[in-house]
Amino acid sequence: SEGEFDFYVDDFIAAVSGTVTPGPEIKFTKGDINSDGVRNVLDYCLALNGLINGFDSKVSELAADTDGDGKAGSADLIAMQKFLLGIIDSFE
Repeated sequence: SEGEFDFYVDDFIAAVSGTVTPGPEIKFTKGDINSDGVRNVLDYCLALNGLINGFDSKVSELAADTDGDGKAGSADLIAMQKFLLGIIDSFE
């Protein structure tokens, strides 16, 4: 059908092929896999499951990378265990 429609463009980026453009900032807390504001044993279980079966989201995967090396792995699970046991009080 013909008619008049209003639409808005909030942002538009044009670049040559291969140009990397910044995306929105992803906010997360290291070790808080489910983003509920609490780092607990559930987060550890979700991180373990994510390593075995794949993470549900990019945010969860980023939160599981507690050592900041760019990938979630067994060292991150060990750090989470130490955090939950009170051996460490933060992730560096």
